[in-house]
Amino acid sequence: MRRTSLPASLGDLFTTAEARAAGVPASRLRAMDLERPHHGVRLRSLPAAPHDREEPGPETLLRERARRYAPRMGGDEFFSHVTAAVIWGLPLPFAVVRGRPIVDGA
Repeated sequence: MRRTSLPASLGDLFTTAEARAAGVPASRLRAMDLERPHHGVRLRSLPAAPHDREEPGPETLLRERARRYAPRMGGDEFFSHVTAAVIWGLPLPFAVVRGRPIVDGA
């Protein structure tokens, strides 16, 4: 079965609502080549990174989790606490950032 291509205008990270508005069928949004980082959010799967690279640090991982969550956020929602500090590039102790869930406030 041939997959419908996704419009380039969606970018690599998009909501299912944006995709549906662009004419993407619901079945295409369930395809295995799309990651589902959060409900209603899709990410085009990227090629696997070579294993000889260093593991990303906790700030990078937290920033990436926030980037993947951001499309789901409404106009009155925002990141706060450690997540906001990391996004703004503020220096934090390793123990504060490691394994931290993303936090959004209202």
